[in-house]
Amino acid sequence: MFDQLGWLLVPVVAASGWWWARRNLPAARSSGARWDVHYFEGLNYLLNEEQDKAVEVFIKMLEVNNDTVEIHLALGHLFRRRGEVDRAIRLHQNLSVRPHLNAQQRDHAVFELAQDYLSAGLLDRAEKLFVELKDSRYCGAQALGCLVDVYEREREWGAAIVAAREWERASGVRRRGLIAQHLCELSDEARASGDLASALHSARQALRENKSSVRASLLIGDIEQTLGQPQRAIRAYLRIEKQNAGFIGEAIDPLMTCWTGIGELDSAHRFLLHLYERYGNYQALLAITRFFEQRHGEAQVRKMLVDRLYAQPSVMGMQRLVELLMRHKNSASEDLSLVKQLLERLAEESIAYVCSHCGFGGKNLFWQCPGCRNWDSIQPRWAFQTAKGV
Repeated sequence: MFDQLGWLLVPVVAASGWWWARRNLPAARSSGARWDVHYFEGLNYLLNEEQDKAVEVFIKMLEVNNDTVEIHLALGHLFRRRGEVDRAIRLHQNLSVRPHLNAQQRDHAVFELAQDYLSAGLLDRAEKLFVELKDSRYCGAQALGCLVDVYEREREWGAAIVAAREWERASGVRRRGLIAQHLCELSDEARASGDLASALHSARQALRENKSSVRASLLIGDIEQTLGQPQRAIRAYLRIEKQNAGFIGEAIDPLMTCWTGIGELDSAHRFLLHLYERYGNYQALLAITRFFEQRHGEAQVRKMLVDRLYAQPSVMGMQRLVELLMRHKNSASEDLSLVKQLLERLAEESIAYVCSHCGFGGKNLFWQCPGCRNWDSIQPRWAFQTAKGV
């Protein structure tokens, strides 16, 4: 029974047979049936599920010329897709050095070879070929896009930014979101090394590049807070609601720290109520309960929390309620302790962030999806569910 490669080879074999018959039938009649022998030898290997031998026979049969280049390229692409990268590399290497190829065919073959190297993790080789192709009139824009991918994998953010700007010019498509993410990566690296001035500069550049960059606003807020500038940090954090309200929960704790530090608790309280009433943000709800407890006492916060949970249940809200109930020593305290542990475990195992592009879910926030490698596609789950009407 054919496996996937066997079935996929059938059209390649048929095409090669049709091409050979159309181009070489007179020569075949004069030179005997040697080609027919090889052809049926390959088919025999294919029928016996000996795909490796069949492929070698068919490749040898197909003389590389202008009529068969596309067949070779398709076969190499098939190998790479099947994970047989070594075989794809050999085929594309052989094809790319053929002297009679025209410029378009050669560039296409080299581009496929570079993608083979990229699939194999040979980033240096892939980079060299993509750089060679970036000015190609046939695949220059594609090569620049792949070059950006190479620099991202190598974490060469400065080079990625340069390549992304060239990609913009070559393709005519703006890449502001992508460039802003690269600038944020530079900011993160500078911040980790203690260079806050450079970190703040890169984050501000990212925000100028993409006014909707939540990540840039979070970075600016965090850096300004570290530099002892709470008012500037607050302005940066508050910007997130207009950029993407789904992410405002990420700024609640640092906002509370800033407002508490400058004694503006009323501003904090009003903002939390606004977030919960408008968006149903559970992180805002938890912060509100802490305010209520400080100002109105435990009994009032329990009542408020129960009312809110009836209207909109949440695991984190239940955890907070159980925590409040456990403070009172009674016969149910052990049962409540167990319930609290189970809720904590449920919260730990639950998905907090979801990729809107591929559906990848996880507990941690990634700015580039580990599943599909798209930037800016990860959303907080509560915001994602609200958008989807879940």
